[in-house]
Amino acid sequence: MVSSAFEENCSAIDNHTTMQLPWETGEELSATQVLKSVEWLFYLVLKGIGWLFYIVDPRETTFQHPEDVPFYTLQSIPALGLLIVLENVVRWLQGKTWLRTNDGVTSLSLGILYLSYKFMLHGGQIALYVWAYENFRLFDLNWTSVWTWLWAAILVDFMYYWYHRGLHEINFFWAVHQAHHSGEDFNLCTAFRITGTQEFFNMLFHLPVVILGVPPAHWFVHRQFNLLFQFYIHTEVIKGLGPLEYILNTPSHHRVHHGSNRAYLDKNYAGVLIIWDRMFGTFEPEKEQSVYGLTHPINSFDPMELYFGLHRHIVRTAQESRGISNKLSVFFKGPGWSPGKPRLGLLEDFPDVSLSLRKAPQTKYDPPMRTWTKVYVWVHLAAMALLSLLLRASLVSSPLSMVLGGAFAMFYANSLGALINGDMVRARWMEIIKCLVCLVMAQTLSVPVLAARAFFFLFLASGTLWATVLEGKYEGLNLHSS
Repeated sequence: MVSSAFEENCSAIDNHTTMQLPWETGEELSATQVLKSVEWLFYLVLKGIGWLFYIVDPRETTFQHPEDVPFYTLQSIPALGLLIVLENVVRWLQGKTWLRTNDGVTSLSLGILYLSYKFMLHGGQIALYVWAYENFRLFDLNWTSVWTWLWAAILVDFMYYWYHRGLHEINFFWAVHQAHHSGEDFNLCTAFRITGTQEFFNMLFHLPVVILGVPPAHWFVHRQFNLLFQFYIHTEVIKGLGPLEYILNTPSHHRVHHGSNRAYLDKNYAGVLIIWDRMFGTFEPEKEQSVYGLTHPINSFDPMELYFGLHRHIVRTAQESRGISNKLSVFFKGPGWSPGKPRLGLLEDFPDVSLSLRKAPQTKYDPPMRTWTKVYVWVHLAAMALLSLLLRASLVSSPLSMVLGGAFAMFYANSLGALINGDMVRARWMEIIKCLVCLVMAQTLSVPVLAARAFFFLFLASGTLWATVLEGKYEGLNLHSS
């Protein structure tokens, strides 16, 4: 028999209200609260799977005001986590490798950073869209109509195609997007490799949606569903989907998009509907094995390098270029452009990775790590995710606190990146600072006593370890295998 608490939790999700979980109340955990949370998460997984595949009822996802729209992306996290586990189980049954720690932790930490920055920018983005809608909209559409809902879904997806295409074909835009393509593995975790700086360009490209009459609340709903739909297409487990391949973006189409093969460059930009690529000449079917990663690999798991490394290169290249026209072209033409060449460059200038793959397997950037180091970074990644949720619950009303929280999230992720890269000198100092700050946070945030004690022990033990290593008491300790 379903408990009344479970029914209340299900009703809370259906009515788009926020249920207060035990860690948000600051109360001591009890068996009843734990059961209530588990039941809530179970139902949220079921709802989340529907959201991931755009299986939603327009009547339940139509709102008049943007502030009434739930954060579907945040509420879908349990479903995302379950699918990641299932993908790795399937890969194990197929005899393939599991998720690499260095690649997986980097992808997920970038995802946590993205959500942190998205929450910071959300208020300003909504305010901009409301202002544009109220002052410049060309049509008045009935916000309660299912046809308005459908028009919004199609228009958001259409504009996503051009937004995504712009991220690839304009060098300065590519600088904020290339982190998503930097992973040399292709799995569901790859979907989390999004930079928060993309949101600035997202605002620019999607403004026409509200100008064409789509209410801001509808845009926010469909922007989330459009993004969530693209989660499942980041996998090698699903091969083909039959007739759906003609209409929808699928894992097969998106493997092409992530391939650095010459034939696959600048192809398949679609979000949900692949018809846009078919219409505008950017479609390419999957014909050969994709080689994932960038044509010129970064060879780093440092989030700061993934975020800003290409920006530095672009600015340096522009400074070295002659003439204002060439300097501007460095920013606004394609990543492969150079003077005297077409806007997107010449295909033959890019490495022929397909030919290389026929000669030898792809060599991936894979610094070796000891087992306990892998356990360490996974545990601290989980702590980072929980702390980010706690910060959002505690500091959402304070813009300054959100900015500081976002800056610390970047510092936290970079500390893990330094550790994964094997930069032990930098990693030790960063880990000590990170652990000290987290010790303070664990004592000041509204956290259940049991959780506070767990955080306190984790960061105290970790900080002590790094401080002791710095003092040279464990000089023989090798964090990476030789």
